[in-house]
Amino acid sequence: MKRSLKLFVLLLALVIIFDTVEVSAASVKNSGINLQLANDICEWEEDVEYAQICAEIFLSNIGRDSDIQNPKILYNVLGEKEACIFDIVDGGYIIVNINDLSIPEVSFESSSPYDKIEVPVYNGPLKYYYMVDGLLFSTNDGSMISIGDANDIYKRERIEDKEAYIKGKKKNKIKRSRKKPIERQLKGQLVTWKNPGNGACGATAAAITLRYYHDYVSSDYIKPEFLSESAMLNKMRDLRYVGPGGTYDYEVKRGINQYFWDYGIDNTANLVDYSFYTVRAWINKSRPIIVWLDADYFKAEHWVVIHGYSDDAANGQYLIVNAGWGYNGLWIEADSHSLMTMVYFSK
Repeated sequence: MKRSLKLFVLLLALVIIFDTVEVSAASVKNSGINLQLANDICEWEEDVEYAQICAEIFLSNIGRDSDIQNPKILYNVLGEKEACIFDIVDGGYIIVNINDLSIPEVSFESSSPYDKIEVPVYNGPLKYYYMVDGLLFSTNDGSMISIGDANDIYKRERIEDKEAYIKGKKKNKIKRSRKKPIERQLKGQLVTWKNPGNGACGATAAAITLRYYHDYVSSDYIKPEFLSESAMLNKMRDLRYVGPGGTYDYEVKRGINQYFWDYGIDNTANLVDYSFYTVRAWINKSRPIIVWLDADYFKAEHWVVIHGYSDDAANGQYLIVNAGWGYNGLWIEADSHSLMTMVYFSK
């Protein structure tokens, strides 16, 4: 009886020991996973904190102090964390790259292009996508995009010492606190007509620009029967002018010049390579400029109308554009290599 009891106690001890070892091993393994997850969360929280500081400094520098909220992660097309978008409390949104803390775009008149999107993908200014089950889709029309078609990928080098970078930003802000950045916009407002789709961005940009000339230069630019949004967009989508679908730069120039010829308008559309200095000169004359962007890097360019610029030693150079999506006031980096050619009028 005693021997049986001893054997039972020994077996019970062994079971307890093995169970303890197994639980301990599992605990160590799970702790490793949890530790990695915790590190990822901490790193992301730190990235967001630095991004928020840079966004607030940017807004303050241009005299638009406002609280920002609701940070949301943005991935690049490789599925890596690349940027963060914040809602601006006074209206609009601002995007900050979490790697180099640059600010590729800001809007003061539109809500986030990523509302209600679970896995938002950002490939630079005006390049909005979302990912489902590893597949990439356009936020504009929901069409599926092949990553293999990408000409370029928005991916910035990471700043190692972000704390020092932020200190430099703050120090520079104090030095230039008495100086205001140069910001110029057209004396009048562009109409906020919306691209009807099917690649008609070139026709839309031409129509918006011609309507500005009608409103602020001469009523000769548009006949009364074409003053409405639908009528003027249809006019520019005519094959005789810009055309109904995707258009090259020479087609936009040719279409506008054909329109000038048909209606006896004394002006000329010129086609030139993108230049910030040309933008600055024409905006200072209160004249809009149409610019062609390699907008999404997926073999689909986009036309926008420039209605202002900002030139600031601290923030850098920005174009203020109407993208044909129903609003003005979208700021994009002026040194973006996706800016290609421009169409502007001689007068």
